[in-house]
This record gives sequence, structure tokens and C-alpha cells, in this order.
Amino acid sequence: GEGVRAVLEKGTQGAAPEATPYVDVLLIIDRSTSMSGKEKETSVVKKINKFITEQKKLPGKVTITTCLFNEQMEYLHQHVPLDEVPVLKRKDYIPCGRAHLLDAVGGTLSQLFKQHLGLPEAERPQKTLVVIMTDGEEIFSSRIFVKPEVKVMIELLQRKCGWEFLYFGANVDHFEKDPETEYIIDHL
Repeated sequence: GEGVRAVLEKGTQGAAPEATPYVDVLLIIDRSTSMSGKEKETSVVKKINKFITEQKKLPGKVTITTCLFNEQMEYLHQHVPLDEVPVLKRKDYIPCGRAHLLDAVGGTLSQLFKQHLGLPEAERPQKTLVVIMTDGEEIFSSRIFVKPEVKVMIELLQRKCGWEFLYFGANVDHFEKDPETEYIIDHL
């Protein structure tokens, strides 16, 4: 089959806008050793739960996919309606191993994009929001994806499909204007 880049270069259309939008949210959360420490772990769990609570206040249909990654990716849930998403517990988030950041981002984006393409146009989400939470460490341990490939993938998904990306840093604060943002984006 065609790669994500080839399909995106041709262009794809999302579903027509509706009165109540359908939003698909993808959470990509680093759980490598560098994210360990009781304070940091508690902060990650609180931040994710706060984000999910905030999404519940928005109108329309929302589905959530949560992927934890280190050397491997583990999906806690995939395309679960927001109301059915359980709170993240500390026991669900135990950091260990190395961060294969590029593999996690590239792999999850590719999979989600292909799932959207497989839906009839009327059933595709009007909005896709990707939240990446990482400290950016151990980024060079990825095996499948390389930085330029992932960077182009993100740019194409933003430009051609209107996907939105949020980045949370090591201190787990949203840091759009923080210098660390550039660090993580530069490494993607």
C-alpha cells in the first residue's frame, strides 16, 4: 500500500462539518526511565486526567486513543468514546526503558491516518488532536523512523488534514512558548 506521505501529497478530505463535530484525540505518552520519579510520574497522571476532564466539557463526539511508549508501544485504549475513558492511575504509568520517541510518534500517526482513510468519508472525524508528552530524552534510540520523516509527516498532517498537535514537556506543563518546545519539535 501507499505510505502516509504519498497519500497525503495527493490530498484527502475529512467529513463535511456537522453541527456537533466529531473529534478524535491521540495521546502519545513517554514512559521511559527519564520520566521516572514520584513527582514527575504523579504530574503526568494528573496532567492527562485534567486534559481528559477538559475534553469532556466540549460539545460533540470525542474518541480517545492513549498510547504509552518506551522501546515498545502499549495502547491503553483505542478510539474509546470519551465518557468511557477511565482515569489514568499511577499503576498504569510506570516508567522504564528507553524512549523510542520517533518510532512511537511515526507509528501511531501512521496507524491513525490509515484508520481514518479506511472509514467512509461521512464517518471521519472533523478534527484530530494529537498530544505528545515527553521530555525529549533518548530520542536517538528509535529504530524504524528517522527525524526528517516524522517531521514531514507532522507537517503534512497539519497542512493537508488540519490535524492539531500539542506538546507537553518534561515538567509536564504545556509549553508552546517555552524554549523546550523548539527542542522537542526540532527532534521530531
